[in-house]
Order: sequence, then structure tokens, then C-alpha cells
Amino acid sequence: MMEYSLIEIDGQKYYTNKEMRNVFAFLLTGRRIGEVLKLEFKHFRENDYDIPKEISKIKKTLTFSLDDDLKRAVREQKEISKNNKLFNVTIITVRRHFHGMLKALGYPEIRIHDMRHLIASILIQNETAIEDISVMLGHQSTKYTESVYASKDQKQALRATNKFKNMMTSEKEDKRLEKLRILMPDKTDEQLKILLEVLDG
Repeated sequence: MMEYSLIEIDGQKYYTNKEMRNVFAFLLTGRRIGEVLKLEFKHFRENDYDIPKEISKIKKTLTFSLDDDLKRAVREQKEISKNNKLFNVTIITVRRHFHGMLKALGYPEIRIHDMRHLIASILIQNETAIEDISVMLGHQSTKYTESVYASKDQKQALRATNKFKNMMTSEKEDKRLEKLRILMPDKTDEQLKILLEVLDG
């Protein structure tokens, strides 16, 4: 990914490629990449959309709600699309951008599909009903969802979730600590960490 694809605001990096950002918005709702890239504008209504059985992995029409982020994504895609498809990119292009973005942000490389697993695992660890997760992921049955996620070793899933949370938190803390070091060069890291705790508390 080219550095011009990132913009930094208050120390946070944001992805400026609209089409890729909009693809990721759908992926972060648990959708499958193959289904997302086959969506057309005719599949959308004001507050929901269908993944028709012709493109659904389970060969059944799936209906999902549109939250504000997805509504924005659809509006933006209408402005830039040159045909009836929601997205005009290949899976190879999405993978290239995804891996480039992870690298630029300093995160370990994962597959796009791993986002579905991560979302499901975090929801399970936070005691979301398996039925809700199954519907969100577009699984044919809750039995399948349980076999893939719930029957796994809970301790393994918890360790993975905690590691991910710690990775996200420690990077954010490191950036904040770095900024405080610049603002208060005479303070020790321990003093700055206490200050961060007070500010967060």
C-alpha cells in the first residue's frame, strides 16, 4: 500500500481509499469477501439489503440491516461506481490493500477471512448468543456456528482475544506515551503512565 493511502490525524492513521474503506466496512460486519464483491445496487433498500441465493455461499437469500456506516458506504459507492455493481475491484486487489494496510499499521498478517473468525470469537467471549452470531455470519444453522466456534477450547479463544486486545491497547498506549514524552521530557515513563491512568479514569 502506498503511504498516500494513509492520512494521519491526531496520531491515528486513517485509510483514504474510499472503495477499499467501504469494502472493509462490509467485511467488519461479518460478511464474506466473495459475497460482498458480487453485490449490486439492486440488492439494497433503504434500511437493509439482500445477499441473493445466487451469490450466497449457503445458496439461500440472506437479509441484513444497514447501519449508518454501511449506508454511507453505499452512498459513496453510488458516487464512484460506473456500473450496477457496488464494488468494482477484484479479491486480489482487496487482499493487496488489506495486507498493505496491516503492514503499514504494524499489525501481523492475517487472511481477510480471519476477520470473520475474530469477530465471532470476540462476540462469543463477550457472551453473545450463538444464534445471533450464526445469523450475523450468515451460517445455515447454529449447529455449524457452534461446531466452528463454541466447541473450541474456551481458554484458547480467551487467550487469542486477550492477546488481540492487549496488542491494540499497548500500541495505543505506546503512541500516547510517546506524545507525553515530547510534551513532558522531564518526567519518567512511570510518571507518564500514572498520568495516562488518571486521564483515562
